Amino acid sequence: MNREEILRRFVKDNLLFLTSQDFDKVRFKTLVREFFTPHRRQVGNPSQKDICEALVAALMRGGTTPLDAEKHIRSLPVFRDIGIVNQDSLIASAKANKFASHLDTATLAALTFMKPLNRARRRN
Repeated sequence: MNREEILRRFVKDNLLFLTSQDFDKVRFKTLVREFFTPHRRQVGNPSQKDICEALVAALMRGGTTPLDAEKHIRSLPVFRDIGIVNQDSLIASAKANKFASHLDTATLAALTFMKPLNRARRRN
């Protein structure tokens, strides 16, 4: 796995925590350390900014609009520590659709509809 895949996996595994208003910096550092220790040679130590970029990319691939992405970047606690300049950079990238999915909205809607069905199938 390359750096982007590993960051994407971390964001996917911790999406609820990263997008929570109950974000805790100590827990975040623990999660990062535990997840990235086995991948240290491939990834190194990702910064919070790197993780925030991967988070915005995941949100945009999931169908979040650039306006909603800007609201998330301005309001979620995980983005507060990366500084206003980096926040503005992420917002500019989101508005330029740098992180957008290459799928059309109908395909994204179908995939979103299928996720709960696939989870139910895996449980049975």
